[in-house]
Amino acid sequence: MKRYLTLLVTLFFVGYSYAQQDLVQYVNTLQGSHNTSDFSHGRCSPLVGLPQGANFWSPNGFSIINKTVRGAGGGGFSLTPLVSRADLQEGNFSSGFDPDQVVGSPHYFKVATENGVTTEMTTTERCGYFKFTFPRSKEAFLLYGGGGKTDICINPEKQRITGFVTNQSWHSQARYKTYFIMQFNQPFVAYGTTQNQSKVILDQKQMDSGNGVGAYLKFKNGASVEVVTSISKISAEQAQVTLDREVGSKRFNEIKEQSYTVWNDLLNKILVEGGTEEQRKTFYSCMFRANLRPGKEYEVDKEGNPHYFYGGKIYDGKYHSNPILWDAYRSLFALQNIINTEGEKEYVQSLMKTKELSGWWPSGHVMIGNHAISVLADAWAKGIRTFDPETALKYYYHEITHSVLDSINNSAYNIDHERGYGRMGFENYFSQGYIPYPQNTNRVMETTSKTIEYNYDDFCAYKLAQMTGNKYYEDLFAKHIFNYKNVFDPSDDFFKGRDVEGNFDIDFNPYEWGGAFVEGNGWQWRFAVQQDAQGMMDLMGGEKEFIENLDELFSVRSDSVLHGGYGYWIHEINEAVAGGQGQYAQGNEPCFHNIYLYNHAGQPWKGQKLLRESLTKLYNSGPKGFPGDEDGGAMSSWYVFSAMGFYTVTPGVAQYSLGSPLFNKITITLESGKKFTIVADDNSADNVYIKSATLNGNSYSKNWITHDDIMNGGELHFEMSSKPNKQRGTGDQDKPYSLSKHN
Repeated sequence: MKRYLTLLVTLFFVGYSYAQQDLVQYVNTLQGSHNTSDFSHGRCSPLVGLPQGANFWSPNGFSIINKTVRGAGGGGFSLTPLVSRADLQEGNFSSGFDPDQVVGSPHYFKVATENGVTTEMTTTERCGYFKFTFPRSKEAFLLYGGGGKTDICINPEKQRITGFVTNQSWHSQARYKTYFIMQFNQPFVAYGTTQNQSKVILDQKQMDSGNGVGAYLKFKNGASVEVVTSISKISAEQAQVTLDREVGSKRFNEIKEQSYTVWNDLLNKILVEGGTEEQRKTFYSCMFRANLRPGKEYEVDKEGNPHYFYGGKIYDGKYHSNPILWDAYRSLFALQNIINTEGEKEYVQSLMKTKELSGWWPSGHVMIGNHAISVLADAWAKGIRTFDPETALKYYYHEITHSVLDSINNSAYNIDHERGYGRMGFENYFSQGYIPYPQNTNRVMETTSKTIEYNYDDFCAYKLAQMTGNKYYEDLFAKHIFNYKNVFDPSDDFFKGRDVEGNFDIDFNPYEWGGAFVEGNGWQWRFAVQQDAQGMMDLMGGEKEFIENLDELFSVRSDSVLHGGYGYWIHEINEAVAGGQGQYAQGNEPCFHNIYLYNHAGQPWKGQKLLRESLTKLYNSGPKGFPGDEDGGAMSSWYVFSAMGFYTVTPGVAQYSLGSPLFNKITITLESGKKFTIVADDNSADNVYIKSATLNGNSYSKNWITHDDIMNGGELHFEMSSKPNKQRGTGDQDKPYSLSKHN
């Protein structure tokens, strides 16, 4: 009997491993790493880390353009391999490499440099594991460098370096220490501390302190040096606890395989079939980027209890970091609500803690808007209810009726653009219904963009109040949910700057970037009201006029742009022009939903074609893989959604707008064990149009599906064609949510 049971268990695990595919092989972490100040293909680094990990590790000084790298590190420190004392003394830290020979996977990075050193990295959730293999005929040095004021101790007997770096919080301005441990597997032949990028070398010195302080270690010639590092914002003792728990006696390859398994499990949550190999590489490379944030900012003590550091103090519990919400609210959190429900339950609690501890929600001082409420409303709409909605609404009311100019972080820029905490310009927004933009100015003040985005956030607060039966806040925010109409000029159907007397900008040019708009022009912001497509149609005179204007967005000349108040072509302008889709800018977040608006106007086939064009022409798995800044998972999440054939146009509403699936079959495995499958028969590069559809076997004409449709499991089945079906999806009932229509 025992023999049969053993055989049964063995077959079960063999069957399971066979069913799960190796999807890590498709990920290229170098995607989006080819960037200049004038053009962004993602502005990404080839990171190694676990999904929503606490720390990420990367090659330092890595340039795919110059083909140079200077070492590896993360958490505020770096390790640079050198092959001579002269390199150390003369500051010859960078070395060339062949990009074609780089291995960039989620769990493992490897680069061989021209000085003969091979650098490898793998990771646990909080610890980094590095391996440096030196050429046999050369010396072997490692140079440690950290940021801020460093206190360091070299312990040759224990083959380790310990210490801490003192930094200052960008948010609270509180000083804090990051404690570190670096454990080496090889004895030190020589050692010493360094100062000012090795301009001062103090041989045999074991302890040092100060700005620019580092250390060097020398090993035997040709050594293969393994380094495990652990960092903590709580204490040196906690750094050791983390090292013992996550690494212990495990060696490099064990940690590497462990990390691989974590990533492969996650990637298998969405299994795509069909398409080209390059499309699968692009999809899973984007899946990697879409699952790096929000990171785990907490540490686990000896007893298994979580703690986190914030604003100079240590608190009990879990805490997750905040991505820039201006980007992430549109796509990243909506994707996590599907594939990482348990993680999102923790994250919304972290958003509430951020407000409690700092007095503000994140993002407003970095970009514009009060988008924490969007994340919370979307979570509630989709069944994630681990926060108190009345408290959230109270917090939001405080957020939008107070403001503080951010003069500390990126101060000159933020002062000039009037960015800060809370709601900048709230007095005018509530008294006049918009934020005024003065006449005869070339200044980038972003007032119309702020009005539109503040209005969307008020809509989300209104929806959260409505969903939770809070009549007081529902009525309060109902007064402002159509404020976007106050900056719309019916004379030419554009949103514009408007002065305090109510006059629209007399110098308005829809091709001119900046001014009353953030990172865009009048064309891109013409369709920015994501929650109310019907309301925009009404303003423009109806569905016919709306479609004509939307068609025009994609057909006018791409290169007819003016830099306006920016004073030069910012990189977002260059990326929009290079996209070649009229004035549409797929490379920046405000346009993410624009193509899907054809679903609201009864011509879904136009969106299907444009979406497929964007997916196939603007994205790839290589260093030039994105049409603009990837922005912490926002752009990758848009790609993952759109490649599956649907997208969240209006976070805060439990609904997704349909597009054109890139693959023949997509299977989403949910945390409940249920599966939602999208099948696209006769799908191809030419067959981009939806001919017909069924949902769970029933004929389906709608241009949208609900969150419950996905989470309950089932099948969405498309028949694809090379010719548009202009009868499908044209009825009023087929159109997705619009505030003016479904309020």
